[in-house]
Amino acid sequence: MNAQTRSVLCGNQQCALDILRVAVPLSSSGGSSSLSYASKNRYLGYPQFRLAHSARRFEGQVLPEARTRRSASSHAAGATRNDLVTGPRFAEPVSDIALGRLPLPDVLRSYAIMTISSSPVLLATSTKLLQGMIDSKSRIFDVDSNLLLRWLLKITFYNQFCAGEDGREVKASLQGLRRQGYEGVILEYANEIMGDLGNEVENQARAAQDIEAWKDGLLKTVAVTEAGDWVGLKWSGMGAEAMRLLRAGEPPSPQMAKAMTDVCDAAVEKQVRLLPAAEPQIANAAVEDWTLDLARKYNKLVPGQAIIYNTIQCYLKSVFENLSKHLSHARQHDYVLGVKLVRGAYLATEPRHLIWDSKEKTDMAYDEAANYLLADEKTSGLVNVMIASHNRASVDKVRQLRQTQVDSGEALVPVAYAQLKGMADELSLELLQAARTAQQGKSGTADRELKTYKCVSWGSTRSCLEFLLRRAAENKDAMSRTIDTKRAMGHEIRRRLMKPLFG
Repeated sequence: MNAQTRSVLCGNQQCALDILRVAVPLSSSGGSSSLSYASKNRYLGYPQFRLAHSARRFEGQVLPEARTRRSASSHAAGATRNDLVTGPRFAEPVSDIALGRLPLPDVLRSYAIMTISSSPVLLATSTKLLQGMIDSKSRIFDVDSNLLLRWLLKITFYNQFCAGEDGREVKASLQGLRRQGYEGVILEYANEIMGDLGNEVENQARAAQDIEAWKDGLLKTVAVTEAGDWVGLKWSGMGAEAMRLLRAGEPPSPQMAKAMTDVCDAAVEKQVRLLPAAEPQIANAAVEDWTLDLARKYNKLVPGQAIIYNTIQCYLKSVFENLSKHLSHARQHDYVLGVKLVRGAYLATEPRHLIWDSKEKTDMAYDEAANYLLADEKTSGLVNVMIASHNRASVDKVRQLRQTQVDSGEALVPVAYAQLKGMADELSLELLQAARTAQQGKSGTADRELKTYKCVSWGSTRSCLEFLLRRAAENKDAMSRTIDTKRAMGHEIRRRLMKPLFG
């Protein structure tokens, strides 16, 4: 890739330079960063990280082409990575057929929620209300005590993003998503630490109860899924003691380790995969270590398939170093690495020096990481990837890359696409439509392997408050995407109103 192409990715040359400096975290002298408890033994001597087309010296404004898995014949045919980043928009505009799969109540609610989310004043008010429900000790703001408040929250934000409070509601929601044509679902158990840890960490009896409650909730989550689905979880959901250990960079307690293993065993038996979520950086190093410990065991059971994935946040400057550590660990222990690629969910609370200083740098880091995982020869046969993104440009680039790989006869890295229920529904439905069109022989072959999932959380209205608060924060940080969804839903409402009149 040349310098001009790189500049197109992020809008200016300085952005590319900044990404390049971080993409090679280790000096030629073999320096290394500090690692948490397990990492100190695991990652000694791991190779210097090199992106597919970023880890080259940026000299003379020229970058040599990357070594990828593309065959020589594809070069002869003129296929280059420049086609990926500068080619035309890959996705088709959302069609009436695609949005027509949404039930009318969902369309109306989405339009209302996106109207709120696209207004800074209304969104700020809603966010303060959600935060007040979490922090307040008043019965007025307690969703368990205030039935009117609970009802309002349930018919709006809760139903937009969540599946239900019990097995009956969850099953009905999941069946509705399957009817829309999704490959499957990502069902998350919404049990999180809410507020300060306080003195609960000193209460060992409460700690044991929290662990058992977490395990019971996850086993119920696995039970309601079907083969091929995913289950999302948070290690901190095991309670205040778990969060204390994560923050301290310590391993899980024996009871926690047993609960984690029980959940993994149940997932393997049900043929579902697990997606531990990222957490704030004060705890996330240990989150990744706990996950890698389990991946070392479970990601060897099914040839070529990861059972448990780590979540990589691309708004962090450490994204490339993290990927390097994880890939090295997978090679060393001979298992398939599962990577869920996200931009990040804790922008408002993370220390600013850890995060890229602009959205365009985060976008470029996401695209660079995706390209490396999917196209570099060093990752062949080593990874499964989930592109968890509401960003149309990033999804388009991945689809176009895979089309280029199919055209040149390359093997494809297993990929799943995922968006949250109630967010970027127009993008999700476009992907479903593209897959159907490809399977009917009406478009290129890459989309035949296109698998799209919707992520949805379940739990009591109160237990989902932290989850809902993060959704509000994400909508604030992606206002333009929220406006796009609002427009798409508005168009669909008008289409349905006009259809009886004009046919």
